Amino acid sequence: VTHLSGGLLQQCAVLSDTSLDCWGVMDGLNYAENVCPSDYTGWSCAPLPVPGIGGSGHLGGVRQVSNGYTSCAVLDGGSVVCWGHNGAGSLGDGGWADHQNLYSVPFPVPVVGLS
Repeated sequence: VTHLSGGLLQQCAVLSDTSLDCWGVMDGLNYAENVCPSDYTGWSCAPLPVPGIGGSGHLGGVRQVSNGYTSCAVLDGGSVVCWGHNGAGSLGDGGWADHQNLYSVPFPVPVVGLS
């Protein structure tokens, strides 16, 4: 682990290979496996990989992460991606709603307009 971030009901660790695992409330992230009791749908009681941009693979090239209802990561080269809650446009992708439902985006999306 090279970086650890704790946020509102969610924790994330940047691993030595620069991939990212998170656990706790996985707001927006869709996992086929739910490792918590069934009455805690959307929670992960153990670290799980964060999907890559667009939902495929495992997010890599992570340098730093900040998490909460909306989680964001700084990637190699300085780009930023965010996932989770998109209320008030907090994902930074230029939209208010998302790709699946009104408030939760299930995979990282690039933040626009940062350099």
